[in-house]
Amino acid sequence: MLMIGCDFHPGLEELALLDTETGQRRQQRLSHAFGLEPVRQFYAGLPRPARVGL
Repeated sequence: MLMIGCDFHPGLEELALLDTETGQRRQQRLSHAFGLEPVRQFYAGLPRPARVGL
């Protein structure tokens, strides 16, 4: 399962991702500068199951 912690700001989202099966961790930043379509595409492309906490 992919677990994601999201720190939401007006112009961007800071994400911390953890794959519970492999233990792999990574960080990512999603900017809202180009509209919300890239953000929607990111969340739509997540493997299932995924759990997101704000």
